[in-house]
Amino acid sequence: MDNQSEASQGKIIPIVYAQGLAEERVKAVVSEKLADRSFALCSYADTFYPDISIRKNVRMLRASTKGRERELFNELISLTGWKKKSSWIRPFRAHMTGEKRLFSVILTAILAGDALVLPDPFIGIDPDSRVLFSAIVACCAAHGLTVVLTSDSLKDALEAGAAPEFVLVTEGGEKAVSRAAVQAKCSQEGEVSYDEIFRELAGM
Repeated sequence: MDNQSEASQGKIIPIVYAQGLAEERVKAVVSEKLADRSFALCSYADTFYPDISIRKNVRMLRASTKGRERELFNELISLTGWKKKSSWIRPFRAHMTGEKRLFSVILTAILAGDALVLPDPFIGIDPDSRVLFSAIVACCAAHGLTVVLTSDSLKDALEAGAAPEFVLVTEGGEKAVSRAAVQAKCSQEGEVSYDEIFRELAGM
């Protein structure tokens, strides 16, 4: 890969923190990883018009984008598979947490400058949307965005994106651990819990 290609490729940074860790501690690590770069924080708020169809929501958002943002938006929408389902022509519904969350992530991605932060992305998300999530994260990184994922679940962090390294955060500090090391430990899952694996890897 040449230098130009490397420069255009974004990163996926999973930050896994100890359960019960203060939010300020997690925010400090996120700020450190992003340094002075501009970023967008995904709040998973209702970023759509609930009374119109998903198709019309998508068309309205696409109309407000151009260039790089529109290209990314079109790719992300294609990944969802919504166009191939009957859901494409009906409104968003209150119980469809997965669809709403994915739409929020897509909107945050096209508004992001250099990076986006996705806190606890899998909380309350349905299984189908969970499967799509890692593809959406990979697409954002392929378009040059740095994607920071924060979670207190090592299992969620593994499934959320194919990052080469994890940052494990405790009250006492932080530790970078390779994905291979995490996966090797997680092969024991069933004998020990993910929480126990986290504590061992983090040196707690």
